[in-house]
Amino acid sequence: MRILGSTFANLTGSAAAAIQLDSTGEVLIENCLFQNNSADLGAAVEVKSSGPVTFDHNTFRANQARKTNG
Repeated sequence: MRILGSTFANLTGSAAAAIQLDSTGEVLIENCLFQNNSADLGAAVEVKSSGPVTFDHNTFRANQARKTNG
């Protein structure tokens, strides 16, 4: 899977606001903007993938996880 040149902004979620990966194949996320997203766990991205995941030339700004462990 390839995610290229996308903007994920002002999103909310429980596990991840923008992308939750539960993949077994190769994933490339490139030239994307993740901004002002909030979620209970992963904020912008949560990866539970058994395949290789590559992040290349992305921008992450002001993303926030609402819960903490402990």
